[in-house]
Amino acid sequence: MGLSSVLINKKSDPHKNIWVTSFVIGAIAGAAFAGMGIALFGVGAKSKLNFILASLGVGASMGGVIGWFGREIVLGLITLVLTELEDKVGLQRLAFTSTKSGLSRDLDIFDQMFNLVVSILKRVLLISFRLEEASGDLDRTAQVSSQVIKEIVEKVEQVNKNAVDNAANLRETISSLESSFSITKDISSKLVIAREDSQGVAQIAQGTQSSVKEAVTKMVKIKELTEGSAKLVNDLNDRSKQIGAILTEIANIAEKTNLLALNAAIEAARAGEQGRGFAVVAEEVRKLARGSAESSKKINNLINDILQKTENAAEMMRSNTSKVYEGMDVVNAVNAGLGKMVETALTLNEIIKDISTSAQQQSETSDQMYQKVNTISKITDQISLQIQNVANAALGKTVIVDQTSSSAKELRTLSDIFQNALVPFKFKVEGASKRAFVRTEARIPCKFKVLLSGELVDSNLTSGDFEMRGVITNLSAGGCVVETGQDLEQGKYVIFSFQLSNQFVQGIQGRLVRLKKAAGETDVMGKDTYEGVISFNNVSREHEKVIVDYVLNAQKQFEQALGIEG
Repeated sequence: MGLSSVLINKKSDPHKNIWVTSFVIGAIAGAAFAGMGIALFGVGAKSKLNFILASLGVGASMGGVIGWFGREIVLGLITLVLTELEDKVGLQRLAFTSTKSGLSRDLDIFDQMFNLVVSILKRVLLISFRLEEASGDLDRTAQVSSQVIKEIVEKVEQVNKNAVDNAANLRETISSLESSFSITKDISSKLVIAREDSQGVAQIAQGTQSSVKEAVTKMVKIKELTEGSAKLVNDLNDRSKQIGAILTEIANIAEKTNLLALNAAIEAARAGEQGRGFAVVAEEVRKLARGSAESSKKINNLINDILQKTENAAEMMRSNTSKVYEGMDVVNAVNAGLGKMVETALTLNEIIKDISTSAQQQSETSDQMYQKVNTISKITDQISLQIQNVANAALGKTVIVDQTSSSAKELRTLSDIFQNALVPFKFKVEGASKRAFVRTEARIPCKFKVLLSGELVDSNLTSGDFEMRGVITNLSAGGCVVETGQDLEQGKYVIFSFQLSNQFVQGIQGRLVRLKKAAGETDVMGKDTYEGVISFNNVSREHEKVIVDYVLNAQKQFEQALGIEG
């Protein structure tokens, strides 16, 4: 057991230990003095006992003096330490109590203070570890959230693009509907005209049928006359041949009229809603009617010529009775054909009327469709605008997430600095799975260059590329604190070049997460000096090993200088 263990022993009374130790030292000194006196001065046998007792008395007196001085020195040192803890750390002596008295009481209070400080430091170190882990999780979460938000923005932009394309397609559809609506209205108006024309044709056909009926009546009268005038027709044989030829022409005309009527029906059925072919047939009917009129004039002239001779040819007309009957049959056939034409014209008129009604309904439907598609187009434009607003808002969130990530990195860097303050203390903390990379305080000259963006750059830069200068005052593998008089902006990215012992480090890139003015610091030119906290983001394994080795070596030297190396 050493002397310090005897003097300061928690299980015994330190005050008593000091006095006992002092008297022991005095007795030893007295015995030594007596032995030296006897050996040197040759004290006689009778005086030896008295000399030894005197020496022991002197030794005891010296032990008492030593004990008193030792007690005062120890008490003064403990008082000084307690005062320093109270003034500089803020620990109040009155907050601690002890059942002991004197020096033992002061030592007990000092022991309580020391244990409390160690407990606080352990808590601080544990909190810093957990703070480091939490900041790492927060940084990873922020990066994942940023990536997710960017993917959402891409999806939203794709949806917005599809919405814009749909809006363009709807505009084209609206244009097509406008054209279709215009065409439908034009067809509807033309169908109205066609219906009116078909009604006129039907009326003309009905009038022609009435005329044919009158012709039949007259033919009956001619039959009666020809029966009495048969004998007078012989000299009109040549004229009768001409009448036969004309009647043949009339029959051909009637046949063509019937054929054209049939063509008109076929053409109308084929044309459907347009009915344009019927106009052509009607034109041909008019031409044939004109030819029939001319032939009728010829017949009329011939008949007038014949009538001049029929007065004496009644008997001769009897031979032509059969021919008159044939003429009546032809006229009846023409009458029947005209009746069918009237029926066809009336049916065609109804069909055109139905087509016109359908066209009108289609026009109204097209108009309603146009209105609805136009409304959908406006809604689509509004949706596209809202989607763009969502994309802009999401992009705004990415800025916040990036700021969160930057704050997390700054928090981790500050946690590293915080842990570095506890490096000299050799205690273990329960619940801490590892120690963060410690930092070392030093002044390492460095060069750096401000980057335009946060993208990693090739490190094969020359020394001339690092145009800015500074001093690294605190270094770890996760970041550093740099002092510089250069104009910097918080949030900028920088790339470093510096030397550790005989190792040259270049190409480490980081972000300036915090910048503040150094208190009362200026450079040689009188400019303000700034402290910037840099968070590294591309430290290679080689560079990490160099930095950690340097930091651990510097820490070891620091501990050796303090005499606390284990």
